[in-house]
Amino acid sequence: ETQVTMKNLQHEILALPEDDFQEQVAHWRTKQAVAREAVVSLERSMLALQEQIKRLKSGRSGLEERRSRLENSLEEVEAQIVGFRDQDREINSRIEQLQSILDVYDRLTLQSAGTDIIIWPEAAIPTYYEYVRNYLDGLRQWAQRQHSLVMLGILRRDPAAKPGSDTFQNVLMALTDPLQVYVKRHLVPFGEYYPVPGFVRDWMRLMNLPASDAVPGAADQPTINVLGRRIAVTICYEDVFGNEQLRYLPAATLLVNVSNDAWFGDSIAPHQHLQIAQVRAAEAGRYLLRSTNTGITAVIDPHGRVLAKLPQFEPGVLRYSVQGFTGPTPYARWGNYPIVLLVLAIALAQFARTKFTMRART
Repeated sequence: ETQVTMKNLQHEILALPEDDFQEQVAHWRTKQAVAREAVVSLERSMLALQEQIKRLKSGRSGLEERRSRLENSLEEVEAQIVGFRDQDREINSRIEQLQSILDVYDRLTLQSAGTDIIIWPEAAIPTYYEYVRNYLDGLRQWAQRQHSLVMLGILRRDPAAKPGSDTFQNVLMALTDPLQVYVKRHLVPFGEYYPVPGFVRDWMRLMNLPASDAVPGAADQPTINVLGRRIAVTICYEDVFGNEQLRYLPAATLLVNVSNDAWFGDSIAPHQHLQIAQVRAAEAGRYLLRSTNTGITAVIDPHGRVLAKLPQFEPGVLRYSVQGFTGPTPYARWGNYPIVLLVLAIALAQFARTKFTMRART
């Protein structure tokens, strides 16, 4: 509008008479200068307004973006609330399950009050020792009053682990004072530890897959000494490896194996595992007491014969009187060397026979 006014004024100046021209020119020059200053001011105002509009638009976009982020955050919070509620229900379920398991073992243990040794299976308490320390201390005191000793399978945190580590150990504890602990030495790959590189483990954690490892015990662990007996312990499938119990012989007077064969269900595997335990008892010439979660719990004599056993998948107590044995068997004395030497001798004899036959034919 200012620019249009200036053009109209210029037309009026050209139409004036010559006498009045100079005076009028001076007058309108003044007005022109004022008008130009006004134009400059308006242009500045317009630029400022445009910047403000941009900021407003940007602010509106930012508000929309912020509102969107808040809505997303709200959805995340709602999802976390749902997740926490689900986790709360899961924790309550686990607590109830753990309490139910402890109730079963408490009831069965009460039936065995006064027995010299009471043996619970592998990982009988499905949590870490550190979480049930007070419960186990109370169980130990009760057993002492009953002149009994409880041995049980449980997990515990790795004592040598760094802070924040999730490593653990599969152990059998004798509730003596102080505690005597056997740590499983021969671990099952992909069952108790993952033999994978670090980047695979990181991916497993990212995908919320189990990635924690069990830590094996030392190879030279001592026997568990209770009530004048020296007990050699194996956990689960450690009894597959006969040479691993040789380090305890002939010092050990009794063998104990605790196992959890629930993984195999009603298959041939638990029966095969029992037969493996029978071989270990015969090799050592010792009684073997076998306690399992779902079967087959049994007492095996020094000749490898099953003297008594419980039916599978039924909670119960198996009572039997056994005695400790001393002295080495031929296997305890020489181990696998005679068999290895015999196999090598047969192989060499067969090789020599084959070579001699080929020469004779030639």
